[in-house]
Amino acid sequence: MSEELMADMGRYVIAHNPAILIALGLGSCIGCAVWDREKHIGGMAHVMLPESRECSKGNEGLNMNKFADIAIAAMVQEMKQKGCTFNHMNAKIAGGAHMFRGVIETETMDIGKRNDAAVREELQKLGIPLIAHDTGGSVGRTVRFDTATGKISIKTKDGMKEL
Repeated sequence: MSEELMADMGRYVIAHNPAILIALGLGSCIGCAVWDREKHIGGMAHVMLPESRECSKGNEGLNMNKFADIAIAAMVQEMKQKGCTFNHMNAKIAGGAHMFRGVIETETMDIGKRNDAAVREELQKLGIPLIAHDTGGSVGRTVRFDTATGKISIKTKDGMKEL
């Protein structure tokens, strides 16, 4: 049986096969799964916000892993320390919903869309191909990432799908 590890909000987890990495209740947050297909090591980041530079100075002790630009780079660096290589890595993402449609309609306040763009940008900077995504819309998701296969199961109120 596979070990199940939770990527709580603003955190990431890394595990070797066999493990299931889980991000619960993704609304505007993004679950970013990075997988090394040779080593069967996977990481899941539960990204809450797009950019750390939006955070005001003087917040020592703040969890910086809630930001896309910090969490993904840190997770990938830790995966590299475990023997993963960029040319064997790929990524899948889910989440980024616009949870307050009809209430908040400005582009700036659509955190889901901004999180999606920031995660994609960070993956591109790192040279990690994004091979599948299930983002946007207005429904929350729960993601389960299997480090044995690299597959992601996504559960919504409308059912299940796999990437």
